[in-house]
Amino acid sequence: MSLLLFEFKKLFRSKLLLYFIVFSIIAVTLLFVRNVWQQDSVRAEKITYFSKFARDVSMELEGNRKVLEDNPSPELEEQVRIGSMVYAQVNEVVNAIQSQQTMDELTTENMLYQTAKQYKALGGTFYLSETEMDRVTRLNDELIRKGLPKEDLKLTIQPLLFTQLVLSYALTGFGFLALLLILLSSVTGEYEEKNVRLVYTLPFSRARYMLIKLGSFLVAGGMWLTVVTVSAYTLASQFTDGLENQSAYP
Repeated sequence: MSLLLFEFKKLFRSKLLLYFIVFSIIAVTLLFVRNVWQQDSVRAEKITYFSKFARDVSMELEGNRKVLEDNPSPELEEQVRIGSMVYAQVNEVVNAIQSQQTMDELTTENMLYQTAKQYKALGGTFYLSETEMDRVTRLNDELIRKGLPKEDLKLTIQPLLFTQLVLSYALTGFGFLALLLILLSSVTGEYEEKNVRLVYTLPFSRARYMLIKLGSFLVAGGMWLTVVTVSAYTLASQFTDGLENQSAYP
């Protein structure tokens, strides 16, 4: 244990580990700031997404009404009636997004998809498959039951979800690769300074020495992950009112 602590102290005194931890905290902060700035963009993208549906349905309704002027048809009249409901519900979803009424947004979106299925059954055009509408409806139902808004998980600012996002980035390999490079630079430095000769005079094998080095790497990795996790959660908690059921997000 004393040898492990000694190696860890050497790794820490090299300051490379300290610099890497500071860099990680700065990276977490910048990621959170980016996500905060992108919240308006997330809403704008949602509005653009649903506005496209409104535009397409409106154009089809306009064409069908012109056809009805010359050729009355009960079937086409029903399609226009249901299409008008689709158009109105799309606008309701857009209004809910603009006013940030998250539960109304989810409820109205589900109603929209039910009406859109009727519209498609009557020959209308709605550019989402029934399979996709069913998938989104199930997700919305689950979010409504848990009282959670629909989140873009890559741009979230909710404390638990943001912490999970940061950890997913940290555990993709880049973070531990950087730690491994720090460890290798420490070993290389010992060879260059010829301090390793003193190590080889001690009463333990080279294999044990490398295992101790690996142990110091794992300790450093655990400490780094702890700092990153605490930094992410603390930062998001300070600037965001966390939802009660974040951990239950589907």
